[in-house]
This record gives sequence, structure tokens and C-alpha cells, in this order.
Amino acid sequence: MGEPSAQRRIVPVYLVDATDGQTPETGVVMAAGEGKVTKADGSTANAAGTLTEIARGLYTYTFTAAELNIAGFISFDFSDAGARTKEPVVVQVMPPATYGTVQVGSTQTAIILESGASAVDDYYNDMFILISGGPGAGLSQPIFNYVGATRTVTPKNPFDVTPNGSSTYVIGVVPF
Repeated sequence: MGEPSAQRRIVPVYLVDATDGQTPETGVVMAAGEGKVTKADGSTANAAGTLTEIARGLYTYTFTAAELNIAGFISFDFSDAGARTKEPVVVQVMPPATYGTVQVGSTQTAIILESGASAVDDYYNDMFILISGGPGAGLSQPIFNYVGATRTVTPKNPFDVTPNGSSTYVIGVVPF
């Protein structure tokens, strides 16, 4: 899920004096272990991205693609002997839209996705599925449950038409 474009991985960071917590800090260079990234799964690791000074305590942090490999909220925090982040930077990593062909065996209440779909249970929960082509085209439902082992989506409500092997789908984080 890591974003390949560095321009889309940049976040603003405000560094202040570690003692008073107010005075903007300039000239800070991030050394190993001074930056921390915490992911939605609760894991924390040393920051591997780049901290770049702009002016008067304002910096940017460029996450690495690997740091953005889990959907959900991620934070960046910095602290050394003289400077720290005024507040941790928190951003949301959004999974990319998923496209595919509905698999044979799907019903109005159980849509089987392609084999390339996530194998993680609940991965698509609370997202939306749109039947984009074939039987059921134009119908959309919130996803109530997802079983990764079988690649099966349970929509919140049954579809009015049964999608089949000639139907295509799009899954995204916003309603269609």
C-alpha cells in the first residue's frame, strides 16, 4: 500500500525548543532514533524518512513508502536534546481503490472477490463496494464484513440483483 510518489508522502512538522515547548527550533538534523513512526497496528519504529527544514521551526517529513504500508492512522514524532515536535503529526493512510471481477458463486449477500484481493479479515470493512459492470451495475453497498481467507464481502444490505462472473466491482473508502 506504500505510496510510490514521494510528493504524496510529505507532511508539515513544527519543531520547538525541547525545554520551553514554544520557541521555534532551526537547524535541526534528524539522527537515527530521534524520529518515531507509529502505525495503525500499534507498531512503533525509528523514522526512516527525511526531515527537511523550511524556515522558523517549520520542517517537512517525507515518509518512506514502507512506512505507509498499513491503512489507518500513522503518526510521526521527533525528539532530541534540543528540539521536539510541538505536537505529533498524525495522518490517515487510505487504501487505494480495489478493482476486479466478481467470482462465480457470489450471491446477493456474499460477493466473492478476485484472488488478488486482501487476505486479511475485516480489511474492507466499512468501505463501499460498487458493482461497476455486468449484472448489478450501478448498485453500491457499505461493506459490513470481509473474510480474507475466502475473499468474501458481506454487504450491509443484500444487492437487488445477484452479481455474477461477468460483473465487475470497485471498492473504495467513500460512497459511490
